[in-house]
Amino acid sequence: MLYAAILGAKTLAGEEGSGAIEFIFSQPITRQSIARQKLIAAILHYLIYSLVVSGISLLMLLILDEEVGANSLILAMIPVFLGLFFSGLVYLCIGFFFSSFLRSNGESIPIMLALTIISIIIGFMGKIATQFDFLKYISPIFYAAPNNMINHDFSIIQIAIGVIIIVLTILGGHIIYKKKNFLN
Repeated sequence: MLYAAILGAKTLAGEEGSGAIEFIFSQPITRQSIARQKLIAAILHYLIYSLVVSGISLLMLLILDEEVGANSLILAMIPVFLGLFFSGLVYLCIGFFFSSFLRSNGESIPIMLALTIISIIIGFMGKIATQFDFLKYISPIFYAAPNNMINHDFSIIQIAIGVIIIVLTILGGHIIYKKKNFLN
């Protein structure tokens, strides 16, 4: 989740901090197109990362558990992969939103790391203490936990919250980036 948050945080803020934004805007391309293409690139980057992590996990399981067949392990890993990708996508999109109005990676990355860690701690509080059960909705890392995905015991409410967060942060990031004034 930290990696996804960093990817999202670096999506738009990096060019302005390094001064490359002037070159990008000298090209015949709109801000919306820049934001969209950079977001798609970050999502594809995270998708490849998720596939590699899932592939390594699958390989380790195949080596360590010789009794279970490869087909059953692959079928069990599909929901885990989807959960990993979905939870990370929520953090990536939140990072994209913050990168749309922050001016450099030096600003956006620490904020996203802090938000990610705080959301994970809050989520753990919601899982540990029953009186704080409502806090589990704040932490996207628990939206699609691997053990829940394998057992098909995930919350539609949490998935819906994640989808809403993804949509709102992408739309908000595009709107803010379109209106953003760039300073030299």
